[in-house]
Amino acid sequence: CLNCREDTAAAQFMETKRLWGKLGGRVCYHGYQSFQADEVTAETAHEIGVKLAQELWGDRFEVVVATHCNTGHFHNHWNIKTCPKCHGWDYLVWASIVNATTTKMAKDFAVILRQ
Repeated sequence: CLNCREDTAAAQFMETKRLWGKLGGRVCYHGYQSFQADEVTAETAHEIGVKLAQELWGDRFEVVVATHCNTGHFHNHWNIKTCPKCHGWDYLVWASIVNATTTKMAKDFAVILRQ
């Protein structure tokens, strides 16, 4: 997790929304990143997922990062709170950079992402 604790992330997400007066609507966005079968270990997949989350959302957003393999290949999931903890802007301000950063990260780790 970034900027939150795994065991209290949902409550922290809601507290930040309350602080910014944004109690209505969506609480978080979900994203995922999938790797080719047998290309990465669980540890490498998770390392990539955490590093990507740090680059994209840094200390601005509360993010839960989860890595697992239930479909024959490892993949990461992110739950990103909709409004950042530092200024209350909406996540969509940063959404346009996700693909470019993901592609760069895959090249840095020399892995191929599933489409």
